[in-house]
Amino acid sequence: MDNKKLLWISGTKAVAMIAVVLVHCDGKMYVNEYISMATSFSVTLFVLVSGYSSGLSFIRHPNRQLSDSIYKMLPLIEEYLLATAILSTLYSKSFNLTEILKHSILFDIEGSYYFIFFFLQLKLISDIICRVIGKLYVDSKALAWSSLVPVAILCSLFVKHTRLLPLYGGGKYLLGGTYFFVYYLGVLLSRVDLNAFMNKAAFVVSSVAWLILSVLITKHKLPIDRILRPFWGAGDNPPSVAYMLFALSTFIICYISFNYFDRFESKIATIVKDVIVAIGENTYSIFLYHLALVKLLVPLCDNNIILLRIVVFPLLFIVPACVSVAIRKVRNLIKAV
Repeated sequence: MDNKKLLWISGTKAVAMIAVVLVHCDGKMYVNEYISMATSFSVTLFVLVSGYSSGLSFIRHPNRQLSDSIYKMLPLIEEYLLATAILSTLYSKSFNLTEILKHSILFDIEGSYYFIFFFLQLKLISDIICRVIGKLYVDSKALAWSSLVPVAILCSLFVKHTRLLPLYGGGKYLLGGTYFFVYYLGVLLSRVDLNAFMNKAAFVVSSVAWLILSVLITKHKLPIDRILRPFWGAGDNPPSVAYMLFALSTFIICYISFNYFDRFESKIATIVKDVIVAIGENTYSIFLYHLALVKLLVPLCDNNIILLRIVVFPLLFIVPACVSVAIRKVRNLIKAV
């Protein structure tokens, strides 16, 4: 993967994570329904770009074994277990192994950990999805894209008939319910030469679509979601067609914007790129710790909105990123030994 692709993928993940944090800061750092709803593409966008990234990785290494994907999941599981242990100890003010194990199994130390539960499921079968799509794409591109129909039916069955854990949104369903469709779509998109479609017209259309969808979602005026509600659930989490289109339009805007921005070579542009990549590369850790930091730091600011926005908000990204870097260094030291 070249640097340009790395920047836009990291940038898109960064946008998704910033949106996640903004949603969780509603009522603490700001009170604005439009901001909250206009960033509701957050998790859906992250799942979409994760599918895309996994698809690209598989294209580069098509002969890897299925066991390799399981091995690559181990760091994700390790970081999740460590975060659960830290937060359980922090919240209870004591180290209780039984409680830690219980929270680890139930994915409930934080309400937002519903995402971890279904995301690990998607990562577990990621290579299988990539192999299926790769085989279909070789046989027929039309066949590959038409496979979205049975996948949509599967998602409907997951939403209607599976209840794995009592978690929020897509976390309660097998493979996240309709998040499986989003991830599958992301893998499909990795087979497409996006440069052939991404131009000024695509940017304008996507931007207009984004603005319209953000307003419609805020006003809850989505006829297609009401029609599909019996089949796809409530619509926001796991996502409905409208929320998927919202995330897809954001995906297109990010692709074009970050690739354009990558042309700039000034010192300021380089610094901004480094920040974008740093957030994009540490999204998992940011997701694990940001809500706990909100709970811990916001009360210390005594409703000082300037302090909350200027100091606390950046710390929601900086602290988890530092934890992630520390974990990688320890892991490398262990491997070296």
